[in-house]
Amino acid sequence: MVCGRHPNPAIREQRTLAKAKPKPKIEVPTAAQDRLPVGRVGIIAGAGFVFGIVWPWMAGVQLVPKPPSEEISAAPAPTSSSKKAKPPAASKTSPNAEEPAAEDRVQVGAALILGCRDKGDKRVAKCDTIEFDAVAKPRLKTLANCAGAKLATGVLSIGFELDFKTEKITKIQRGKSTSVADDASVALVECAKKEFATASLSGIDHKYPNYTIFYKAQFFPPGAAPKPADGNEGDAGAGDTKASGFAVVSWNVALVRDQPKKEGKLLARVLQGTRVGVVAKQNDWVRVKYDAKGNEGWVFRTAIGL
Repeated sequence: MVCGRHPNPAIREQRTLAKAKPKPKIEVPTAAQDRLPVGRVGIIAGAGFVFGIVWPWMAGVQLVPKPPSEEISAAPAPTSSSKKAKPPAASKTSPNAEEPAAEDRVQVGAALILGCRDKGDKRVAKCDTIEFDAVAKPRLKTLANCAGAKLATGVLSIGFELDFKTEKITKIQRGKSTSVADDASVALVECAKKEFATASLSGIDHKYPNYTIFYKAQFFPPGAAPKPADGNEGDAGAGDTKASGFAVVSWNVALVRDQPKKEGKLLARVLQGTRVGVVAKQNDWVRVKYDAKGNEGWVFRTAIGL
């Protein structure tokens, strides 16, 4: 037996393998190697942020809901299923009676300013009154001469976007309270775009550069006399000025009272963003329909942005 060798071959093999196995090498990193790669992390985080912001914008994805639109709705394209205007009843006037002018068929209501924006394109809570009637009303009356207006009856709610920076009307569209048949209302809006194409806002006093203003044009059947607009008609009381249209509560809470004064009895509290119907005006107060039941009361005009 050789000195130093174990008689068991298995044990001898284990000792041989243990000697042949390399010893583990321990490396201690330097200070530069041990530093956190902040630059690389920052680049990855920045790329993720840019992708998260830019991608939805480029793809047209809307991440938050838009604020409720007030009065504006796009005019539907004419289709074969659109409602057809009923032909007017036969006139009972004498055949020798003088034919009234087409413009007499149209009665244009008071202007309703639904909103305005400042130089930073931010919505303003309280808009000033602008004298747009001289531009709008004569042109709206001429819509009775449009090709598609002959059989038009009912109300056309029509809105204008006014841009005083360019002194032009940038947009004309139909409002939701339109009752004229779809085909006729589309034709009237297109006719209005042509009629107002040359209209200028030059010389109109204004406080802000942009306004949204609506009118209601009542179309009567040929031969039918328009209802008188005497300022005290319908639901408007003595001393009230009749008004029509819609507005949106701009205050956090609008207080509805039974009389047009601060001492009036409190009827309801209407939250911001609620759409109300305008019935009448008296000084700085506006009478509105504030709920689905048609209940009416008075609110201060600035509470609904007027």
